[in-house]
Amino acid sequence: MTKHALLIGVSEYPSEALAPLPAALRDIEAVRKVLIHPERGGFPERNVTLLENPGRLATELAIETLFSERQGDDLVLLFFSGHGIKDDTGRLYLATHDTGKTPKGELRRATAVAADTVHRYMEYSRSRRQVVILDSCFSGAFPEGLAIKDDGRVDIHNQLGGEGRAILASSGSSQYSFEHKDEGLSLYTRFLLQGIETGEADRNGNGIITIGDLHGYVRQKVREAQPAMNPEIYSGKEGYAIHIAQAPLGDPEERYAREVTQSISHRGEIVSVAARANLDDWRGRLGLDPQTYDAIEAEIMAGQREGFRKKCQEYGEVVRKILENQGSIEAEATHLRRRWQMLKLTDDDARKIEVEMELEIVAKRQRHEWHLQRYAVLFEEAIRQESPALSEETKAEMVGIRKILELSDGEAEEIQSRESIANVRPMDEPGETISRETSIDVPTQARGNKGNPPAISTITENPVRASNPDGPVPDYTSWRILRKIEAHSGAICSPNGIAFSPDGDMVVTGSRDGPLRLWDVTNGQRIRTFGGGFSTTFWRYLRAVVGGVSAVAFSPDGRTLLSGGGDKTLKLWDVASGEIIRIFPGHSDAVPSVAFSPDGHSALSGSFDNTLKLWDVAAGRHKIYTFRGHSDQVRSVAFAPDGRSVLSESFDRTLKLWDVASGQEIHTFTGHSNQVFSVAFAPDGHTVLSGSRDKTLKLWDIASGQEIRTFQGHSSDVNSVAFAPDGRTVLSGSDDKTVKAWNVADGKTIYTSVVHSNAVYSVAVAPDGLRAASGDADGMLILGGSE
Repeated sequence: MTKHALLIGVSEYPSEALAPLPAALRDIEAVRKVLIHPERGGFPERNVTLLENPGRLATELAIETLFSERQGDDLVLLFFSGHGIKDDTGRLYLATHDTGKTPKGELRRATAVAADTVHRYMEYSRSRRQVVILDSCFSGAFPEGLAIKDDGRVDIHNQLGGEGRAILASSGSSQYSFEHKDEGLSLYTRFLLQGIETGEADRNGNGIITIGDLHGYVRQKVREAQPAMNPEIYSGKEGYAIHIAQAPLGDPEERYAREVTQSISHRGEIVSVAARANLDDWRGRLGLDPQTYDAIEAEIMAGQREGFRKKCQEYGEVVRKILENQGSIEAEATHLRRRWQMLKLTDDDARKIEVEMELEIVAKRQRHEWHLQRYAVLFEEAIRQESPALSEETKAEMVGIRKILELSDGEAEEIQSRESIANVRPMDEPGETISRETSIDVPTQARGNKGNPPAISTITENPVRASNPDGPVPDYTSWRILRKIEAHSGAICSPNGIAFSPDGDMVVTGSRDGPLRLWDVTNGQRIRTFGGGFSTTFWRYLRAVVGGVSAVAFSPDGRTLLSGGGDKTLKLWDVASGEIIRIFPGHSDAVPSVAFSPDGHSALSGSFDNTLKLWDVAAGRHKIYTFRGHSDQVRSVAFAPDGRSVLSESFDRTLKLWDVASGQEIHTFTGHSNQVFSVAFAPDGHTVLSGSRDKTLKLWDIASGQEIRTFQGHSSDVNSVAFAPDGRTVLSGSDDKTVKAWNVADGKTIYTSVVHSNAVYSVAVAPDGLRAASGDADGMLILGGSE
């Protein structure tokens, strides 16, 4: 596999009919220098032949030799700079030093080399890579009668590029090729060499100049300089890909920086596998040390990230102003689209920013409402103690408090007026004051609710129908399907996507399709969908990007709900209205599990960020502890019945028991051979249950942290587990599409339900133990029981 070139330049002609072309010899000498340059053409010097002003016979013999002594993998290049002449039949000839014309001005054919003669030598040649470059008049007529063939048997992406023939012509078949008198080289050859020497012809920046690259560059430059010239290329598909030269690398650091810039995403990351492979290839070619490459990447990526951050910030400010002015993202959709497109953001970028701004505005309104309520509580207490008039000292303190809480004068005056009237002592009840609930609620404007928000309370107004732990175990074999509900269009979330209300009359479901839904257990009808205060963009984002709702839990009094989501937050909802009360931001990844403490004052969350967090439900902020210790995602959490400890499981194949008071780890439970998906406390708090990808359930002793028994019977992942209220039975849902009831005492299967048509992601047992619910990957909710 070698490269061979014949460079023919004819500048002098005895016949006065042909003008001299002094640039022709300079052309071939300049082409020779580029071809033999080891970092440009790479042609061996001995394989490049120059013919200066040859006669017809010498020209034809050289052309025959060039093509006849080659092998299949050889690259053959013929370059001609001189006159191209057509005879009276339109056939093209390459003029030689011998070429002349008759007194009538007709070409003496025997003194020039016919194009079809060159064709024959090309046809006879074994070489499958043939390039002809003609810088002459009428050179576009050269290919007439020549088959432009491709040989598809060889991969065009080898080191020499494509196969076949490629002919570059400085002019069309009926055009003259112009020479600039004041230039050292002809116009066409000058740009041909410029494209190679500068690397400008390397349009895709891969360091290789193909015939297609070179023609595209030269054609553009020639036409800019001389519009009357129209360089052309004649080639089959493969000929375009023949590698003719290497582009100069230039400064290696600058070159690598340019490649990194082209490889990173608009967010400043190298996310493409192919882009990473290309950069690794450049690392091997440029000869820099690894630290330099890493530093270049880090600097360019940091700059791109900063630019992306500023664009996101700018777009976010636009969205913020819309929302703060009570505008709608949907109403501004057309103008917003134009804005993020002008900032060169993507649709996903815009959706994420819009959702973040909505959450921020809602949180801001919550904080403001909290401040209003705090001010009202403090002013009410001041009135109660100093009524009927406040002291000057107290008034000054209230002014300071107003400033700290960032309330306006008008807001403070409205609260003072309202509280002063509300706390007037009735004449017939000396010493009594009219008071009101002081719990912290969401701002009504965020919920769209003009009435008073629900108080957050832990008083159970509806008695729970608890099962009798000493009574008979329910006969699960007699259970039947009570309701089959197409609850969601997406999968019900795992492992805690279903929760019964404390009275057992309602069940809530969470799904990847977005909003929570509340169902009437008696008739299977949907009571409401939770999602007030958020635009359709918010739920669309949850579904498409972060996976919707990931977990649900009822408060002990049944008046509120807690949900976790892929947007990294917990949300507190009002059951009566379906509106949001409060948002709990703080996790750095999705929240697939939530739980209320037995007294309802605290909430627990587990996250894909490998942590648990304990939250103050009323204040909407996490308490003292973030529980750290798991080395992988936390998928399920639970409070002990006495509220003094909490349990977590993780993809790190362990369970952990934590002390609520200190935040310290008590036990680590090890024994599962694969990821753990779900955990549950026994009602007496003495044991805990886990379900795993290893297809088993395990029962553990709380006091010792030791395994008691393993429940075997599922044929695939165990996604969700739940204790019956009597503690003697447990339920499990699996990827094998079944729900199983198990006897805790011996670990044996009591009953297997096969009513689901897809993986079962979540199971729950009603507080009275007479009903159970299961949800699957199709969004199907099935209620079963003995009724």
